[in-house]
Amino acid sequence: MAKDPQQRHKAQNAVAEAWKGFYGTPEGRAAIAELMVWCNLYQPCISNDVMEMAREQGERNVALRIVQMIGLRPSEAPVDAWEDSEILDRMIGGHR
Repeated sequence: MAKDPQQRHKAQNAVAEAWKGFYGTPEGRAAIAELMVWCNLYQPCISNDVMEMAREQGERNVALRIVQMIGLRPSEAPVDAWEDSEILDRMIGGHR
């Protein structure tokens, strides 16, 4: 990533636009939906094991960063979870 703050900002915007573009396609939205589920976005980290909790929280932070770049608010995540699961179900159902 660029060291100059303006260049870094431009680079971050370009990456965010790429994520938005990917999310704007049915395949991209399905892929990101699966990533959000895998990264524990829709459920809290509840492990009693410190290492497991740290791993889950790290995965969740990745999901939250992507959500931020796409331009969604975390409060929108539960609604998106239902929509995204429907997309995944349709994709899986379409390949039977």
